[in-house]
Amino acid sequence: VMKVVLEHYLRDDIYVGSELAAPEFRGPDPSSWKLAKDASAYVVVDTNVALHQMDLLAHACVTDVVVPSVVLEECRARSRPSYERLRALCQDPTKRFFVFANEHHRDTYVKADPGESPNDRNDRAIRVVCKFYQRAVPGMRVVLLTNDRGNLKKARDEGVDAVSCREFAKRATAADSGNAKDAKGLADLVAPSALDEEEDDGVGDGGSRAALKRARGEADAHGDGADGENKRSSKHPARDDRSSSFVAFAEHLSPASVAAGVAGGSLHQGALRTTRHSPWEGSIACDALGCDIRISGRDAMNRAMDGDVVAVALLPESEWRAPSALLPGAGADNEDAETVDVSLAPRVADEEDALRDAGSGKGARSTNVEGRPSESSKKDATPSGVVVSVVKRAWRERGYASSLDVGPGASGAAGRRAAADTSANPKPA
Repeated sequence: VMKVVLEHYLRDDIYVGSELAAPEFRGPDPSSWKLAKDASAYVVVDTNVALHQMDLLAHACVTDVVVPSVVLEECRARSRPSYERLRALCQDPTKRFFVFANEHHRDTYVKADPGESPNDRNDRAIRVVCKFYQRAVPGMRVVLLTNDRGNLKKARDEGVDAVSCREFAKRATAADSGNAKDAKGLADLVAPSALDEEEDDGVGDGGSRAALKRARGEADAHGDGADGENKRSSKHPARDDRSSSFVAFAEHLSPASVAAGVAGGSLHQGALRTTRHSPWEGSIACDALGCDIRISGRDAMNRAMDGDVVAVALLPESEWRAPSALLPGAGADNEDAETVDVSLAPRVADEEDALRDAGSGKGARSTNVEGRPSESSKKDATPSGVVVSVVKRAWRERGYASSLDVGPGASGAAGRRAAADTSANPKPA
């Protein structure tokens, strides 16, 4: 659906919600001065933050936030739950979230340039809001909070003080910050994004990401020129830059690439069976090798669960692992990853302590004093691999659990009832 606007009425009596603003932008009604005059900065958020960083915005120390109306409208169109939470924050008097109607203000409305996408036009409108606030409230620092790489660069080029969410959290928790104590734990609420990992293409994931890339290339080579659409999993359609975020797991190969890889011998297919002691340790039977292929670590599992039929890419022999007496943790793909502390029977615990005292090393490899895999580890190593695709889920072999948010921010009758109960029975200070 394409929205065509023939007439757009603009006004000059829409105020910025701050007592510090110039008289023509401040407005005569003090009740509209929602933004605090003693705030450290006024924060303007873009749609990327409103959609993906709601936990960060809900933190008690994040206050005096300007929400452009274009962000609110785009958030409503793309994610109703995020929109409802954002509206709840705007209605909370302690948060001081101010909705600025930039789409109807004479100085902040922008027309789309020829060939400009709606996302780029909206990003430009948000940057115009930042520059308008810099002019309207000259005594206050105005910060654009965005995790969109392109929007961040353009804002800085235009003279706007723009920061990413992780940088914003670091500034808030700095020792010289006035609210450093209140902002404790703020960095933990920042959702990972591509902006945080743009310089790191799989570093720290052991051989899993690299093996997946090799498997993808080999599968495409055996696919005899499969079109570009087959190279992308059908479960992961193309996303625009606004919604791009750090990918916690490597993308699965498409069914066509998996079929080509299995036929060409670069991939192996089988039912995944995890160990009784850890969901991050498993194996599949491989007739071609005459033995099982070991899969160890969260990244190597790549969202596969016990009973799933998976496609596995074999790691180079130098990265094969030997069975370990220690349970692998979620980060077992990394040679430096620490093992998970679990409760063991006394005899097993004593054996584990003895292994550690003997310097058997971390994860699934034993190392010598120089940190290299020992000869015994190399001798006992078994074929290891990583999951590159889940061919078939074992839906009937396991149960699932879920939860519904019925707190004050939830929609519907349950949300209204929970909000009423909270207001009627406030928590003691």
